[in-house]
Amino acid sequence: IENLLRQIAVDYFRGEDAKISTDHFELRKRRRKEAEVLKKRAASLRARKKALKKALEEIELTLSGAEIHEVAAAVLEKFRIGVEKASKIVNPAQAGKAVLALETDARLELEALTNRLTFQRPRGFQPAKKDQKTMVRLEAAKKEFVGECIVPIETYLAEVIEDLVTEGTIEFAASDRILSPIHERAEQSLSEANKIRQQLNGALEKLVEQAKSTASLLIREMKDELETVKIDATSTVDLLKKEQDLLDVRETALQRIRNRAADTLERLSDLLAQVDSLDLSGNIEDSHLTVAEALEGEAMILQEKLEKFSEWAQVGMAIGIVQHEFSGHSRSLYGALKKLKPWAEKNEKLAGIFNQLVTSFQHLESYLQLFLPLNRRMHRTAIEISGHDISEFVKTIFQDMLAENSIDLMVTPAFEKHCLKSYPSSIYPVFVNLVDNAIYWLNEGNGENKKIVFDSQHDSIVVSNSGPGIDIADQDDIFEFGFSNKKSGGTGLGMAISRDVLNRVGMDIRLAKAGTKISPSFVIEEIQK
Repeated sequence: IENLLRQIAVDYFRGEDAKISTDHFELRKRRRKEAEVLKKRAASLRARKKALKKALEEIELTLSGAEIHEVAAAVLEKFRIGVEKASKIVNPAQAGKAVLALETDARLELEALTNRLTFQRPRGFQPAKKDQKTMVRLEAAKKEFVGECIVPIETYLAEVIEDLVTEGTIEFAASDRILSPIHERAEQSLSEANKIRQQLNGALEKLVEQAKSTASLLIREMKDELETVKIDATSTVDLLKKEQDLLDVRETALQRIRNRAADTLERLSDLLAQVDSLDLSGNIEDSHLTVAEALEGEAMILQEKLEKFSEWAQVGMAIGIVQHEFSGHSRSLYGALKKLKPWAEKNEKLAGIFNQLVTSFQHLESYLQLFLPLNRRMHRTAIEISGHDISEFVKTIFQDMLAENSIDLMVTPAFEKHCLKSYPSSIYPVFVNLVDNAIYWLNEGNGENKKIVFDSQHDSIVVSNSGPGIDIADQDDIFEFGFSNKKSGGTGLGMAISRDVLNRVGMDIRLAKAGTKISPSFVIEEIQK
């Protein structure tokens, strides 16, 4: 056997020296080359990703500090002092000119302050998941800062100028205040665009020169190689006389030519394909950078899912075995209880023990229904499921837990009457997960009025609770496989599986509105075809 294995290794796996097949070697060689390409790309992007992270950290630090509010206050105070001085100018036209200049300066300073909170979204690569969430959070924080600080100041500037005009302290033509800033901004924007155009022209000239230089170099190298082959063949032929030796020389030379030609043609074709793939139409959505970002983002998501799936695959197999054994033993227990019932009816002492066993068994059996999604064969035909059926199922499982934590489960009449045609094995576990999550977060929130509400609105089901809201940066991630904000016991499976299961039966689940100050509401609805 040892000799057989050694021979197999020699025949199939010893690289280019394999006697029978080099398929495995070629595949491994290609995989290594792809891995090297990805490694080089990762190295080239490392600096850009680091720069992005640093920029985000600086903006986050700026937003969390008091400096930007102090700068905004300083702009406002500078405007007030300037207006006070301008108001003392006797000539209203000159006073108006001075006040408009103050307004322009103030708005430019406020714009510069806002720009400090703006980051350049990266192109050509997908930021890390943590950085993506940070960007979403910073965008929301910037919007909040502008709404609460910048906009009120701009409104105040306009009101002050309007009051001065009404009082007759200043006067100016409408074009001076309205049209002049528009013209100035238009000229500034055009200047910025022309500057980038000049950079683009330089980059294109460099690209064309590099492409021509590379193509010329490849042709020159190929020409030199072919000349060498011809010289070698000529000098060798003159020294040989046997027919077979001459044929071998010819075949060797031809093979060298074929190899060089194949290599050069492949490189030139690759260069041509790269140039052809450039979309210079200005359509951002179709550019190769957008495509690269999309592919890299999808690869990141699939990689995360693969890692999580591999971790939980064995757990799923174990649960399948437990379900099978649990089902078999539950039937045996049920049969034994039926046989014990006549004895319990005639024996008071045994009756108490019997009733306790029945209650515990029924409670245990209710948990067995949670395994329904693992075996869809239990309900292969879609049936009518009412809101009443769903609420009763949930109450059976969670009634003790809800009572222990002083949580009210409120079911509206609209939900009670709501009906949908689907699989219980797909619908029930979704509500179990939503209620289980709600109980956890209601206890974390330390609120007094803890409640979970089942409602129906516009042919959709709405499940809400009075717990803490969900951060805007997490509104999509909560449905990602493996994502969890729980301090302990969170697997990040529930919401991801719930959405996946619902999608398979033509339904979807979404968060109605994100925000840490907004109690969460989840909407379950049919997917519009």
